[in-house]
Amino acid sequence: MSFTIYPGETVALVGPSGGGKSSIVALIEHFYNPNSGNVFIDGMPVSSYDHEFIHQKVMLIFRFPSDAFFLHFSEITSIEIVFGRDSVRYNILYGMDNGDEETMIRAAKMANVHDFVMETENQYDTNCGEKGVQMSG
Repeated sequence: MSFTIYPGETVALVGPSGGGKSSIVALIEHFYNPNSGNVFIDGMPVSSYDHEFIHQKVMLIFRFPSDAFFLHFSEITSIEIVFGRDSVRYNILYGMDNGDEETMIRAAKMANVHDFVMETENQYDTNCGEKGVQMSG
C-alpha cells in the first residue's frame, strides 16, 4: 500500500474490524516502526520527528463503531483527538489551549463519538488503555 496525503486534506480510513486502520494510524503517529517500507512526513522519516510535533500537525478522529478513522493534516491543528493511556476527556482535550467541557463535547459530537462515550460506564472519564487499545475495534 502506498499513498500521499497533503496539508489541508482529510482522509477517511474505512474498513472492517481488523482491516488495518489502527495499524496505519499507529504508523503515522509513530507508535511503532513498520516491518518494511517507510513513513515520511515532508520527505523525512516519521522517526525523525518527536511525537509532540506529529500530534500538533495531525488531527485524528475516531468514529465508533470502529469502522472508520478520519485524519486531517494541516500546518496548524487546533483540535487533536489522540487516544493514549489516559481518559477519553484527557485525550480529546490534549493539545487544546483553552479546552473546556463544552469544547470537548462539541469535538466528540463532531467526531460522532459522543453517544458511544456516553454509553461507557465512566463516560468521558473512561480510560482508553495503552495507546488506545481499549477503545479500538
